[in-house]
Amino acid sequence: MPKEDTKEWYLLNAVRAFMHHYPTHRFIPRYTEIEDELVNPPKVQGRRRPAKRQRKTQASTSKASKETN
Repeated sequence: MPKEDTKEWYLLNAVRAFMHHYPTHRFIPRYTEIEDELVNPPKVQGRRRPAKRQRKTQASTSKASKETN
């Protein structure tokens, strides 16, 4: 259930008010789905930690970096 003074709470309140005042309207099945989504939001899987490159045991050296002109 959303806490008061949030956008989700106001939407849920409006949906429930509509459903209360117009119980036989043709949008009631869809509004029931919206109400369920607002009361029980879908869980979003968090981001996992990023992959790190495996370090080599010995750093590669190049001849170009060692030569000086």
